[in-house]
Order: sequence, then C-alpha cells, then structure tokens
Amino acid sequence: MTNLVTALSLILQVLAPNVETSRVDAIASDIVEVVVKDDKSEEGLSMEKAEAASMLAAAVFHESGLRESVETCKSSGDGGRSIGLGQVMVGQNWEGHSKKEICSNRKLQLKLALHVLNKCYERTPRSRSVYKCYTSGDAGVDSPVARAENATFVKIDRAVKSFLKKREELSMN
Repeated sequence: MTNLVTALSLILQVLAPNVETSRVDAIASDIVEVVVKDDKSEEGLSMEKAEAASMLAAAVFHESGLRESVETCKSSGDGGRSIGLGQVMVGQNWEGHSKKEICSNRKLQLKLALHVLNKCYERTPRSRSVYKCYTSGDAGVDSPVARAENATFVKIDRAVKSFLKKREELSMN
C-alpha cells in the first residue's frame, strides 16, 4: 500500500501547496490505513481500496482544505453541526462517538467520513451521486460543492490509477 500512500500524498501536495508536506504525507498515510482496515472489517467496503482512498481524499480536501484548525474542530461547518476533516454531520454519522473523541482523532474522522461515503456508494455507486449524497444527505440534491468534490475525485482517481500502473510497469522491468 506504500505506492497508494505515495500517489495520494503527491496529488494532495499539488492540490494543497500551502499545507506542510509532512502534514499532507501523514493525512495520505492515515487515509490509506483507514481504508485498508475498513476493507478488512466484517462489513468491508463496497468499492475497491484505491477508489475509496481517492474518494475520501477528494472529500476531505474540499471539506477542510486539510487545515489543522478544521481537524481539531477550532473551525467547523453548518453552524457547528459538521466537524473534522470530512465535516461529518452530527447524528448517526458520528456512530456514537462524542465531539471530543472525534476532534482529537484524525483516523476516527477519516473512518467516519469513509463510512458516510461508503453508505452513499452502496445506494448509488456513481461518484457524482456519492458526492451529492455526502454533501447533502440526498443523492438527488446537486450543489456546487458536490460537483467540485466529484471533479476532484475524478482527477485524483485517474492520477492514482496512472501512478500505480506506472509503478507496476517499472517493477516488472
């Protein structure tokens, strides 16, 4: 999975040039770790790992700009109802965790965001619909944010797949 971490890290660094490289590297690593652990869980993921990691990266990039103030909940959205890197809205999406738990644990934030994305994917396995669902709770409700997240996902997903393919070709030589 190191190739996936490297690919995500490079892509996120291009998308967020003002974020420290070490922070971007850590977030990319945590995204992949969360995706791999969740895929191995009893419920598993409805999508393949690279796609899930790309979807999660696009969501957290747009929802938080990868900013530490959002991760630590010093900044939040929706009047304080949405918190963390993925701006996961309060209620069932917090899966019984408290605001304090979520705001102090990046991997938990990523896991909760991944679970929302996965639920949306199970309902409508098309990226545009997934982001409509993720941003509004309804795959039928379009928004500029949903369109932006989807466009970023498409770019990240293509770049990740291309990177992984090239790495595989190089390792065969």
